[in-house]
Amino acid sequence: MLNVKDSSCSLPKLYTLKLKTFITISFILLYTASQAQVDTSLSNKDIFATKFLGTINGKLSKFNNKITRRINKTLEKFHKAELKLIHKMFAKDSILAKAHLVEANRKYDELKNTNLQTASTTMDGEYNPYIDSVKTFLNLVDKNKNAFPDLTSEQLNNAKKYLAAAQAKLRYSDDIKKYLSTQKESLRNAAKQLNIVTKFKQLEKTAYYYNEYVKEYQTVLQDKKKIEKRLMGLLINNNKVKDFFAKNSMLASFFHIPDGNGADMSNMPVLAGIQTRANINALIQQRASSGGPNAVTAIKAQIQNAKSELDKLKTKLQQYGSTTDADGQPLGFKVNTQKTKPFLKKLEYGANIQSSKGSNGFPAISDLAVSLGYKLNDKSVFSVGGSYKLGLGQGWDKMKLSSQGISLRSSLDWKLKGSFFVAGSYELNHFYNINETALYQNGFWEKAALFGLTKKYKINKKLKGNMQLLYNFLTNQNTNKQPLVFRVGYTFK
Repeated sequence: MLNVKDSSCSLPKLYTLKLKTFITISFILLYTASQAQVDTSLSNKDIFATKFLGTINGKLSKFNNKITRRINKTLEKFHKAELKLIHKMFAKDSILAKAHLVEANRKYDELKNTNLQTASTTMDGEYNPYIDSVKTFLNLVDKNKNAFPDLTSEQLNNAKKYLAAAQAKLRYSDDIKKYLSTQKESLRNAAKQLNIVTKFKQLEKTAYYYNEYVKEYQTVLQDKKKIEKRLMGLLINNNKVKDFFAKNSMLASFFHIPDGNGADMSNMPVLAGIQTRANINALIQQRASSGGPNAVTAIKAQIQNAKSELDKLKTKLQQYGSTTDADGQPLGFKVNTQKTKPFLKKLEYGANIQSSKGSNGFPAISDLAVSLGYKLNDKSVFSVGGSYKLGLGQGWDKMKLSSQGISLRSSLDWKLKGSFFVAGSYELNHFYNINETALYQNGFWEKAALFGLTKKYKINKKLKGNMQLLYNFLTNQNTNKQPLVFRVGYTFK
């Protein structure tokens, strides 16, 4: 028989027990779900990871091919130039020349036959952040394969293969750089010893532009594409990914970077020859205290002046290019910074407008032109383009838009001084409303030979404005008898 009293007393306890059990189970489920979300949060990104691997494989393959071609071309060009110089040495000292010849041939054959598959892949050369990021990402995928189910072992192995090849090529390119520098200096000393008056222009140019080409290739490699930015943006929001990158990247291995979770940085090793922030601050405080109450203000003013002077120097270097090579030796040639840039980066796009008043029955016309320019060097730009001739009518009281013709243009701008350029242009103009006799007399297309000045000015980083004043030397042969042409336009990269 059920005891009502006992039952009434145990009922609340039963509900309490069930409530506690429900809360406990719910908490466990929520915690498990949250952990599962952290652990499997990468799985939602496996589609991007697949595309990302395809992208980096393409970039690394292209980089490897480019740097291989550049190395081979540089070695052949440099070896040819050094043989030419050694040949001159034979007339002065055949024994010394023969020694240089044997060494030059030996080193050339050694570098040409280097097996890149067994080359070192350690980062003992210049640090490359893109290579570091890709290598750390591949390690992440390798250790968390369950989070990337769509990635196959073949895709991962291909990416590792391209990465290893890129690392070997970078290490090999450093060896080439050292060889060019050492051999160039050796030949320079030998020529000086034998009193051979000769220029090292070809050797200097080959060595200098090789270094610039490698720098440009690495810059292009580090330019992240849209899919790369998107995936890294998604991954970086994951705490485990951030922690993995912080502990396993090459940069972290160099400096033993802590994980950022409140770790004590006081035990981090101090690299020999590198002053810490504390050392520098203590030195500034010591100098400031010994200089009186206005010492801090004076130091700040000196820092600002130094920064201003450095900015001016940087601007001049950008304008005139470097005057020394990697060894600090003066260059025997003028640097062309456009030489090592990719083709597309040498292009500039332009648009301009010019207007001419009506004459001989022709309405006033505005030429709306577009152009495509190619930078031959730092001082000259060759452009091709065309224009559409828009008729505006005979006057303000007779405004009427009409199609009056087209033109084809080719031009060359050569830097004169500062922002002023000498400009020359050869153009063919075709007018729709010329009678058949005029067409026959002028050969369908009217020729124009223009020469004058261009003033260029900077609007922002990518956009520049320009004004042109040109004289047409073939005005007498043209239907339009206006000799002076004024154009206003823009160019952008």
